[in-house]
Amino acid sequence: MIVSICLSELYFKTEENYVSESVSYNFFKNISEFDKVFIAPVGNNYKPIPTSHNSVISRKEFIELPFFDSIKYFGLKYYLNRSFRLEVDKKFIDLINDSDIVWARNPSLASIIFSELALKHNKKLISHICADIESTWNTIKYKGVKKILAFFMSKFILYKLKNITKHQNTYTLCTGSKLYNQFSSFNKNINIFTDSIINENTFKTKKKIDSTFLYVGRLSVEKGILDLIEACKILEKKDINFSLDIIGFGSLEVKIKSLIQEYKLSNNINFIGSLPYEEVQNYYEKNSIFILPSYREGFPRVILEAWAHGMPVITTNVGGIKGLGQNRKNLLFVKVKHPNSIAKTMEELIINKQLQGQMQNYIIENRNSITFEYQKSLVLKCIKNI
Repeated sequence: MIVSICLSELYFKTEENYVSESVSYNFFKNISEFDKVFIAPVGNNYKPIPTSHNSVISRKEFIELPFFDSIKYFGLKYYLNRSFRLEVDKKFIDLINDSDIVWARNPSLASIIFSELALKHNKKLISHICADIESTWNTIKYKGVKKILAFFMSKFILYKLKNITKHQNTYTLCTGSKLYNQFSSFNKNINIFTDSIINENTFKTKKKIDSTFLYVGRLSVEKGILDLIEACKILEKKDINFSLDIIGFGSLEVKIKSLIQEYKLSNNINFIGSLPYEEVQNYYEKNSIFILPSYREGFPRVILEAWAHGMPVITTNVGGIKGLGQNRKNLLFVKVKHPNSIAKTMEELIINKQLQGQMQNYIIENRNSITFEYQKSLVLKCIKNI
């Protein structure tokens, strides 16, 4: 059986493989029950190859799409450039015709089109809805006319995604309860799913209880990283003993380093930057509490990684996080865009060691459902029943 998979994440060609900073491929690489072919955009002619990467796909498993790195870029090229559209459609259709089942990582516009073409050619489709398209327009990166255009684009994609979900040949997998609740009325063939790569043998036993925090994620405003720095400033002024390791890459790196110096937080905050996936695991093990005060999310893999290491999580009640999270059981919710709320909750876990210990115990006792083995079983059941 051949399953074709549209990732819609940017890859780069090396002498032997295709590589990416994204990690979606890693869920599939250890599934041997079916053959896989991946299709994704390649950016060698437009951007430098990243110095570190998290995914490596062999050439024989990979089909190149022409470059795009955003829904806006793809939409403009696809609908306004005929040669681009014909090239994309031909690659999609050729792959679809050679496949038994098609997997699309939605709601990327490229994956939406891949899904529509698959259904048009009477193929069985697994639609993995991994993010909330309705919230993408309402962000600080869009202003004025761009915000209006982003709003209408999100509505356009949502309309198409609903029609894809309703189709009798579609089985939908939703990351988080919010997306599940949004789409479950359109089709009975639907389940909650996250492409976890956590193995049971990587589970860590009970951790120490202390005031060491870890942030792993993009260095962007919408991840709440600047609010976290402000919260650390509040804690430092109160002479509360704590440490924070920051791992990630993004446009705010220079600003974050500057704020650490300006606020005199060098003794509290260790800015690490980007690391390969394997090295990040050492920092999950080193620290006791994970923190991610995002403005919006699907269901972030980093929270699953934190739970695998027995870490209580401080985060915001957005997107699909509450689908697997339970307040004051495996996580604590803070207010969005609210440094004081973040600081107060960090302080609570520092002072209330009993609560921190209770959360650790709950996480360790209830983490089997976040494993690769469990999620893989859902996928194989889905493929059997589709």
